Amino acid sequence: MKVFAIFSICLAIAAALPLNEEVGPEHIPEPYGEDGSELIPEPYGEDGAELVPEPYGEDGPEHIPEPYGEDGSELIPEPYGEDGSELIPEPYGEDGPEHIPEPYGEDGSELIPEPYGEDGSELIPEPYGEDGSELIPEPYGEDGSELIPEPYGEDGSELIPEPYKKAALEEQGYESNWQLVPDGDGRLHLVNTDPFNLGSQDEPAPLFNADTDVIFTLFTRNNRNSGHRITPGNAGTLGPHWNGGRQTRFVIHGWNNNGGSEVNVLIRNAYLDRADINVIIVDWGVGAQNPNYVTSRNHINAVGLTVARFIDFLNQSGGLAFNNVYVTGHSLGGHTAGIVGKRVTRGRLNTVVALDPALPLFSINDPANRVAPGDANYVEVIHTNGGLLGFDLPIGLADFYPNGGRSQPGCGVDLAGTCAHGRAFQFFAESVRTAQSGFNSIRCGNYDQILNNNCVSSGANARMGGEPSNIGRGVNGVFFLTTNANSPFARG
Repeated sequence: MKVFAIFSICLAIAAALPLNEEVGPEHIPEPYGEDGSELIPEPYGEDGAELVPEPYGEDGPEHIPEPYGEDGSELIPEPYGEDGSELIPEPYGEDGPEHIPEPYGEDGSELIPEPYGEDGSELIPEPYGEDGSELIPEPYGEDGSELIPEPYGEDGSELIPEPYKKAALEEQGYESNWQLVPDGDGRLHLVNTDPFNLGSQDEPAPLFNADTDVIFTLFTRNNRNSGHRITPGNAGTLGPHWNGGRQTRFVIHGWNNNGGSEVNVLIRNAYLDRADINVIIVDWGVGAQNPNYVTSRNHINAVGLTVARFIDFLNQSGGLAFNNVYVTGHSLGGHTAGIVGKRVTRGRLNTVVALDPALPLFSINDPANRVAPGDANYVEVIHTNGGLLGFDLPIGLADFYPNGGRSQPGCGVDLAGTCAHGRAFQFFAESVRTAQSGFNSIRCGNYDQILNNNCVSSGANARMGGEPSNIGRGVNGVFFLTTNANSPFARG
């Protein structure tokens, strides 16, 4: 019934419509086209997105283009001023022609002045740095004034401070000859080794006559505290204490010492404690006590010759046998002992002992003017401050290096080496007092092992120093030993 009712209603509605009215074309309003497609007007795209035209951004704010600012004011770009006048930049003038500045020529080619290179890199001449700052070389200050370093004064003269004076200026062709040199007691002195600008001259002007100035003083157990002076060439001065049949020991001091210096007293007493022998102290203090080391050094050949003649005299007039003669010296005296052995003419010395022979002004290549292995039947060298005050390289038949031969225990810092230098005669004096030296030493393979503190036993051991010496025992080479820091030094 419900379906029938609905159907009836629909028929009634249709019957009510007019059947004779003309049907015209459809008026399709915007935004649709005649075919029914949607006409999408600006500012929308086909996909419906809003096309935001200039000068508006997508978010709606207005994009204010140049030359206007956000407030609408006109931004007047270069080359125009705010009043609209043209700002004519370089290189153009107001009339329009181009002002061609340096470094360009009228044809446009680049005139490359100094300090620029053709590739445009800056050639920065002295005295300027890369940042343009002036590099003010010495000796000038920033204000251009000359900084005059010591030791020169403003007028260029050399300011030589006390207590030292240089002998000559380098400008005059002289080298600096100042050196630190030890005296016989190990005290260090700053000396001018060529004060008179002698250059290559071997000897200075004579201030010392070895034949008349060297003093020979005999000590025996009968006069150990009151020496007897013997005059060379005068047999009448031999005196009651001389005995040509005894062993005879000569002791020679070093620079700035004399007959009463510690080295002579210590060794003399040690010998006399050991045996009743002849001990002759060679006092060349007139030549050794000189503030100029080179003068004293140059005297040792004359002193050595004088001692050699004296030994020849004792052999000829005093019954002395060469085989009974030892000559011992410290520092400069160590080299003098070797010169004695070279200069004797009537025989050959038994033993020469050089106690830390001096290093300054002596050369390994000049054995004729220093102690050397052939100066006696046995030549022993004891090195205690090698490389500083004493000679470091082996220069004897047997060379002993207690504690390595450079520095010594018990000497503290000892920067100048004076303590270590004096240890040589202290060790030796101790060694001769007893029947057998307590300084037992190991024979090393070579000197490099001494330097590297790596002594490898190579051959028979030997004892350093002692009385009698090592002659006849086949002792030769380099030896290493250690000592105590204080007396008694020997460790057995």
